[in-house]
This record gives sequence, C-alpha cells and structure tokens, in this order.
Amino acid sequence: MNRNQEIWLGELIRCWKALAPADDNTSRALAALIGFEWKTQVDEGGAEAKRAPEPELTRPGELPGAPPPEPVTERMDEPPPDPQASELPRIEIDEEAELQAAEWDSVEVLQPPQANTQQYNNLLPPLFRPLWSRTIVTTISSRRLPIGFVDAEQLVGTMAAARPVVSIPRRPRWTTMKGVQLLLDRAPGMAPFLSDQAALAALFHDCVGGEGLARLHFFDSPLRGVVIGGRKSAYRPPQPGVPVVAVTDLGLGAPEGHFNRAAPEEWLNLAELLAARDSTLTILLPWPAAEVDHGLRRRTAIVEWDRSTSATLVRRLQERIRG
Repeated sequence: MNRNQEIWLGELIRCWKALAPADDNTSRALAALIGFEWKTQVDEGGAEAKRAPEPELTRPGELPGAPPPEPVTERMDEPPPDPQASELPRIEIDEEAELQAAEWDSVEVLQPPQANTQQYNNLLPPLFRPLWSRTIVTTISSRRLPIGFVDAEQLVGTMAAARPVVSIPRRPRWTTMKGVQLLLDRAPGMAPFLSDQAALAALFHDCVGGEGLARLHFFDSPLRGVVIGGRKSAYRPPQPGVPVVAVTDLGLGAPEGHFNRAAPEEWLNLAELLAARDSTLTILLPWPAAEVDHGLRRRTAIVEWDRSTSATLVRRLQERIRG
C-alpha cells in the first residue's frame, strides 16, 4: 500500500496489467515508481519469500482499499475541513487586498462631532421660555418714541392757548427702529453660557434685523475695550437714543482666581455715559438681581436671564429707569 495514501492498490494492478513486467525485479521497480513499498517475508528457514503487495487490514465497517480515516486530534479550536474547499477558486494576494479595500470603501464614514450650537441647545432648555423669547427680546430692544397717532388733545390745547403749533404732537409708541447695541461678556464666569449667548444673539438678529444690530464682545467691562472682527478696540457708544443690552454676570460668577472682575463703579460709569446720549442700559443677568449693587439696580434695568422673566416685567423695568 502507498505510504502517502494517494495511490490505491488497484492503480498498481492496472499498471502491471498494462506493462506486463517479465520478472519480480521489474514489478518491484514499477511499484516503487508509483510510491508502493515491496514487502518480503522471511520463512522459518531464513529464506526470503517475495510476495506481491497486499492491502492492509481494515477496521469493521470500512471498505477494502479505502484510505484510513485521519487521526482525531485533541485540539478543538480548529474548524473541521470544508469538503468543498478544493472546489472554490483560489484568490491571489493582490486581488484579495483589492477586495478588502473595496469593502472598506463601501462602509459609510461617520462624521466627527462638531460644536453645533443648535445641537447643544437641544440638550439644555433655553434660559427664556420659548413662547416668550421673541416678545422679551423685542421688548428689551424697543424704545418709546413719539411716532404713534396724532395727539389730538395736546394739539387742541396748544391751539386754544393761542400758541404756535411748531410740530404735530403724536402719541408715543414702542418701536425697534433705533436698533440695538448688543454687548456679550466673554469673561470666565460666562463660560457656561456661551452657547446660550450665541442663540440669544441669533434671536436678536431675527427680531431687530441685521443692519440695526451691532454685536460686540468684551471681557469683564466694555469700558476696557471691545472685540470687533477678532481685533480689540476702544468702546464707542452707539448713536444717541439707541438702547444698549449687556449680557453679563457682572463678575458674580467669576472664579476665585479671576481678579479682573469689573467693579460696580465701572458699570455705573457706563450707564452715565449712555444716559448722557439718551440711551438706556439693560443688563441680562444669569444670576438673581438681588445680588447686584443697589446703586446699579437703580440706574439700570437688571433683567434676570431666567425662565420666570416675562415681557411685562421687562417693560416695567424699562419705564422705571426712564422715569
């Protein structure tokens, strides 16, 4: 029988039948050529008895001449051989690399997370109630100007007193036609409210308009300078009559190591500067208004940046500082 279990005994018999060897030496040579080993048997007298190759003994249930089963190994981690593996086409290494690259290219690439203000606002509720936000922002940006209907009572009184009518008197009306100057504090204490400031600035842009809104950034106090287009410059008040809104914590939320927080006197100086130009100062404060200096509360409109704030409260504070 063949040692490598590749040629059966029937192959040797057919070979002998086809070639018809003349002697045993020729038969032995043919058997060795196709992989069979010629076995000899020694008799009791010491003489060798030459026998033809015979099939080895088989176990019960096995067919004669069938290759013996492969020995069972103790390793269980290897999968059993696939009987159809020999029928599968073989792939070259280069082709396999191309297939793997094509498979990776077909996978959709996930975009890295970005600092999206709208996405951040969806995680935390806005500081103003959504239903009141536009009304509150419009109220903060409004000025009371004599642009309403004709004040007939005042006009008749002027004429009855025989005084000249220099201009037609009109009733006052709240309007945003003056625009607004928006000051956004970038001090360390306002770091938790950066996304809220961005959303608030967008809301001011929608309510007031792009041309009527002047947005400036500052640190601790606008009088120390503002940032415009990435460059720092001196603060310039708006045109007379334009309201000013400062979104700041007035240094109340600054960390202990921050020694540049603005004193109440700096904000009082800003309020006096604006009042001399007929402009009002409204401060949006993410802290309770009771924590603010009493003198500053009397000269400015301190609006708590909180969900409890309403447009009616904002209008009441603005009328108080206007006298």
